[in-house]
Order: sequence, then structure tokens, then C-alpha cells
Amino acid sequence: MLHPNAVPFRCCFALLVLQFVVFSVYVIVNITQKRNSKIKTLIYFNQTETELYINGVLNLTSAKNNDECAKKFLDSYSRYCEQAIVPSSKVLNQYYDSSGDWLNKDLCPCLPNNPTWHVDLNLSIVRISDDVFKGMLPGGHWAPSWCIPRQRIAVVIPFRDRADHLEVFVQILHPFLQKQLHSYSIFVIEQKDPEIFNRAAMMNVGFVEITKRPDRVFDCFIFHDVDTLPQDDRNIYGCYRVPRHVAPYINKFKYKLPYGSYFGAATAFTRRQFELLNGHSNEFWGWGGEDDDMHNRLKAARLSYIRFPKCVATYTMIKHGLDTGNPRNPRRAIGLLYRPQVYKRDGLNSLRYTLIDYEERLLYTKIIASLPTPAALKTARKYSSRTPSTSMAPSSIESSTYNSIT
Repeated sequence: MLHPNAVPFRCCFALLVLQFVVFSVYVIVNITQKRNSKIKTLIYFNQTETELYINGVLNLTSAKNNDECAKKFLDSYSRYCEQAIVPSSKVLNQYYDSSGDWLNKDLCPCLPNNPTWHVDLNLSIVRISDDVFKGMLPGGHWAPSWCIPRQRIAVVIPFRDRADHLEVFVQILHPFLQKQLHSYSIFVIEQKDPEIFNRAAMMNVGFVEITKRPDRVFDCFIFHDVDTLPQDDRNIYGCYRVPRHVAPYINKFKYKLPYGSYFGAATAFTRRQFELLNGHSNEFWGWGGEDDDMHNRLKAARLSYIRFPKCVATYTMIKHGLDTGNPRNPRRAIGLLYRPQVYKRDGLNSLRYTLIDYEERLLYTKIIASLPTPAALKTARKYSSRTPSTSMAPSSIESSTYNSIT
């Protein structure tokens, strides 16, 4: 027979265990929230263009015009840069001579000394200024000789049949990056086969090929569409403690985000960030879907991302139609689905390609590669010329599914 106090005792014990479990969950949730809060407050921009920095909060919505907005932003950016964007000791050790004496170089300034603010987007330019070629090394590499660059940037361009766009792009970007005193190289990653373009996989190819070569090491990888051109020198390129959406405000979309989770045209990651995300997906053939997939990868990895404010981060997109080898992807809406288990097995660790050529030209390094043809592309000819159905049109997706995941 049970002791008369046994039942109340068991009830009390069960209640204590339940309280302990609830308290443990509460503590874990709070720790996670604080961790995420710390990530966001290091450097973060939201859609109302309010950025949070180490030094506090700066609200740009009160700015009377673009120039005032840009001035406030650059003051805040400069303070952040001076503290946070500093080369590692391993990089700084390269600036000692053989006897161990310092070569008397300062860090490059965070902001250009003589900015013109507005980039000359004359799309009919036929030659680059001779000044741009000074100090240019093979492979489209340049670094200032009079100061120590704060970051080493690889600009990675997924490429297919856009020679005219590439000619304009390099003429714009070389002086743009040199004015910002970056150490940088431009890489053009061209897909030879198969017929249908896989933009995301080519970005993965570029990342793998660049990181496997020990002669040049990069802190920052900017994946950049060849038809998207920066309009403002105050849009400082670089990588930060969280990934960055580099090109949010484009003339094609009337300088507005087409939808809240838009993460296309140009993005920036450190090597560690890109590897944490397992790179891009290799599943998206043709136009569309890979940028939304990357946005969901950021969510799965619990990574915030930043955008610079509209008063500096504006872009011009060169007008063009869909390429023959880059039709609308009929499966592009899959990118909107949150698939954390897929991200672990689809990306850098599943990339397969054949390197065709690696050539260092004067203005860029060209990497040509072929991808294995998946079975799904056997019907590519059928859907490449097919008009997408209304249910798959971008406008219908943006109005329904996009809003549900932001």
C-alpha cells in the first residue's frame, strides 16, 4: 500500500520537473535572441534605411535629401570601418622588409580622398583611361602602392554570351574600385556547356577555382552580374561581419526593392560566410530562382544581411532581353521554398564541373568551365522557347508567395 503522502509528493516532483523544463527553454530562447541581436547590431540596414552600428544608432529617414543622407551614412561608415575593417596580422606582416623593418605605409583611408560621387555611366566608352592601367597586373589585379588596402576583393562575374556588356563593365568597375583604394581582381566565369545557363553554379565554380590557388588570397567575394553598373562612388565595396546585398536599388525597378527578400544582381560574402552557406545551389537552370534560394540559405544559417541606403547604393542595368541559352526557369519558384536539409547537400559540396581554361588577361582573369548535363535538360529545347504560364509569371509569384516568407 502506498504511503498517503506519496501521491502529493509525486505530483510536486512532476511539477518541479515541468518548471525546470520550461525555465530551460526560456533561457535557451533568450540566449539565442541575444546572439542574433548582437549579430544585427554590429552592422545592419533595414528597409527603412536605419542602420545600427557598434557606435550606436543613426536614423537616415530624417535626412532632407540624398546628399545629407549620404553624408550621415559615410560618417557612420567611416567610424565603423576604422574599428572593424582592419587587415589581419598575417596580412600586415607582408609589409615588413627582409630585415624586419616596417615599410612605412599607413592603412588606406576608409573613404576616397577626392570622390566625384557620381560614376560616369557613358555606355559608349571605347577605351579606358591610361591612368587605370598604372600598376595593373595580369588577370585584372590592382592594388594601391602607397597604402595598405583594408580588404582584398575578388569580383566574380558569372558569364555567358555578354561580350558587349563585359566591355562596358570592366571600363566602369576598374576606376570605381581603384578610387576606393581596394586590392582587387576581376574574374569572369564563363560556362561552355551545356546549352542552358546555370548562373549560381558558375559562381560556385569561380569561388572554388579562386580559393584553390595560393598565389592570391582574398578576404571578400563579390558576385556581380555583368549588366549591373554602380552609379555612385560613395557605394563602398567590401565585406562585413554579415553578408551584404550590394545592388538593391536598380533603375529597372525604379530604384525600389521589387520585393522584400530580393537578394540579386550583386552580393558580397567573406570566404567563411560563403562556405557556411554551402555556396549557391546547383539546381537552377535558366533565369530565376537562385537568388531566392540564397535568401533562404541565409535564414537557415541564421545570418542577417545588410543593404547600404538608397542614397548611395543605386545601379543601372543595361537593357537586354532574355538570352537564347538563359530562358525562364520553369522551376524557379522552388527557390522560394524554405529547404534547410537541401542546403546541406546542394552547393559547394555537390559541385561537379570540368575546367576548360584559366587565362589571365589584362583586365580580368577568364575561367571557362563546363557543367554536367542533368537529365532534366533533355527537354530544355521544349521549354526554352515556351512562354511561361501565368501561374509562373514573376508578378504572380511576388504578389503571393514572396510576401509569405519575408
